Amino acid sequence: TVTGSPTASNTALPVSGAQASIFGSTGAWDSGAGKLTLTVAALQTVSASVTSVISFVLLNPTPGAAVTPSISASGTQIIASAASSTPVLGAASAASGTWLVSTSAQSDDQQRRANAITLTFRPQTALVAGDLITVG
Repeated sequence: TVTGSPTASNTALPVSGAQASIFGSTGAWDSGAGKLTLTVAALQTVSASVTSVISFVLLNPTPGAAVTPSISASGTQIIASAASSTPVLGAASAASGTWLVSTSAQSDDQQRRANAITLTFRPQTALVAGDLITVG
């Protein structure tokens, strides 16, 4: 989870990047759970053959404590949670796919400053309208 950010919960946190429109350019940020939920929009697909890149901004906590985000998917496809920045991921027994790519980066590590978090990901199986990607 991405816990500790003082960024308030927001059901329409702006999301940018090449594939942001797949999610309606927003995600639902739950500060208490430390999770961002992206919903694949109607008539959209997260392709299994394209590496997706999205970014969102959260405030860094005080003091700044590093966390490793994880990514998972649910809906028509279940992809097990996996830590980011791990190039090869194993799927849990309930999962129907894996993340072929999952990395994260940040723009700033100073306390109480805006930090653009960038996630790069590619699922092994396509995700379709209504499927959820959870970053936490």
